[in-house]
Amino acid sequence: MRLVFVVALSMAVQLAAAVLALTLIRLTKKWLAWSLIALALLLMFMRRAISLYILIVGNTVAVMDPLQEQIGLVLSLFMLLGVILIRPIFTERKQAEAELREMTDYLENLFSCANAPIIVWGPDLRITRFNRAFEELTGRSAEEVVGKKPDILFPEDRTEEALGYVTSASGGEHWEAVEIPILRTDGTVRTVLWNSATIYDEDGTTPIATIAQGQDITQRKQAEDGIIRLNAELEGRVRERTEELTAMNEELLEAIEQLDEATRAKSEFFTSMSHEFRTPLNSILGFTGIILDGLTGEINEEQRKQLGMVHDSGQHLLALVNDILDLSKIEVGDIKLKFSDFSMDEVVSVSIGPLRLAAEKAGLETKVEIADPDAMLHTNLRAVEQILINLVGNAVKFTESGSVGLDVSITATDRAIFRVWDTGPGIPKEDLEAIFDPFRQAGHFAAEGQPKGTGLGLAISSRLAARLGGSLTVESTLGEGSVFTLDIPVRLESTD
Repeated sequence: MRLVFVVALSMAVQLAAAVLALTLIRLTKKWLAWSLIALALLLMFMRRAISLYILIVGNTVAVMDPLQEQIGLVLSLFMLLGVILIRPIFTERKQAEAELREMTDYLENLFSCANAPIIVWGPDLRITRFNRAFEELTGRSAEEVVGKKPDILFPEDRTEEALGYVTSASGGEHWEAVEIPILRTDGTVRTVLWNSATIYDEDGTTPIATIAQGQDITQRKQAEDGIIRLNAELEGRVRERTEELTAMNEELLEAIEQLDEATRAKSEFFTSMSHEFRTPLNSILGFTGIILDGLTGEINEEQRKQLGMVHDSGQHLLALVNDILDLSKIEVGDIKLKFSDFSMDEVVSVSIGPLRLAAEKAGLETKVEIADPDAMLHTNLRAVEQILINLVGNAVKFTESGSVGLDVSITATDRAIFRVWDTGPGIPKEDLEAIFDPFRQAGHFAAEGQPKGTGLGLAISSRLAARLGGSLTVESTLGEGSVFTLDIPVRLESTD
C-alpha cells in the first residue's frame, strides 16, 4: 500500500507540474521551452500510471522497485518546485521587457515627433539616424543621409568649420548654442543653433554615438540682420541730418551775427536820429509854448487852436522818439539795471499817484489793493515803475467808463504779482498774440479825449519784465475789459 501511495503522489506532482508548464506557455509565450517541459512531465505521468496499474493487478516484486519509485517522487517534487520558482523569473523578465518596450516606444515617438531637428552619428562620423523635423529642415530622406558623413549637409564655404564642430562633439566635447548653417536640397541655407551630447559605452569611457538637437533661427537672424541694416541706415540718416543741422546752425549763427549787427546798426541809427529829432522838437515845443503863453503877443483863437495841434503833435513825436530810444537800448542790452530795496507801497504810490488825477478827470473809479504794503522788493525800482505807469496809463486811456485797478500780492514761491485791470472794451483775440510787438496798440481805440499813444509802451514793458527775471501777460474779454499781469521775483541780484 505504501508503494501505491508513493506512485500516486508522484503522478499527482507530475500532472500539476505539467499543467503549470502549459499555463506558462500562454503567459510567457515561450512555446518551445515550456512545451518540451510539459511533454516530459506528461510522459513521466504516463509511466507512473502504467506502474500503478501493474502494481494493482500484477506482480509488484518482479516489476516495481520501491527505492526507484521513491527517488522518482522526490524528482517530481523538485521538478514542480523548479517550475514554480522559474515562473516569477520569467514573469519579471516579461514585465521588464514590456516596460523596456514601452520606454523604447516612448523615446522613439519623442525622437520622431520632436519639433526640433535631431541627428545622431557614430564615432566614424557617419549619420545613423535623424527625426522628421530634421528631414523637413534639410529636405533630405533617410536614403540620402543615413550612412554618410555630414559634410553633405553644410554650405561649401562653411563645411570645414562645421566638420570641425562635428569632430569635436564626437570626441566628447559638448556644444552649447553653436551656430551651424544647413544647406537644403533646394539650395537655400537655414541658420540653425545646435546643442550636442555624447553617448558612451557601459564603462563610460568610449564614445559610441553623438546626438545633436537644433533650433532653426533663420527668421530671427533675418530680423536681426534687418535691424542691423535699419540701424546702419538710421545712423547714416542721423549723420546726414546732423551734418544738415550743423550747417543750418552755422548759417543760423551767421544770421544771428548779422542780425545782431543789424540790431546794433539799427540801435545806433535810432539813437543818432533820436538825438537829431529831439533837438528840433524841443525847439518846436519851446517856441509853440512861448507863443501859446502869450509871451510874443496876443494870438487869435484860430491861431491858438492851430498852434495847440502843433504842440500836441510835437509832444507825441517826442514821446515816440524817447520810446524808440528806450526800446533800442533794451534790445542791444545797453540798459544797466541797478537794484535797491523798496516796499510795495512805495512803488505803487509812485506809479499810480499821478494817474489818479487822469482817471478822475475821465470819470473813472480807481481801486488799489496791496496784500502786504510793507513787503520789501529787491530789484530795479525805475523799471517796475515804468512798467506799472505804462499799464495803468493804458487802462485809463482805453476805458471810457467804469473803473481801473491794481492788485498786488506775493506768492508762496516769492514772486511779486501786479495785476492791472480795467472795465474797458477789451482786446480782440487776434490782437492778443502780437500785442507786445512794437507799434501795436493795446486796443482798437483810445477813450474819447485820450491820446492814442506810440504803440511802443507794451513792447518796452514786456522787455523790461524779462530783464527783471519775470514776464508780462494779458487776458482780455471783449466788452468786459482786460487784465495785464506782471510777474517778477521778489529778490533779484543781477540780470547779467
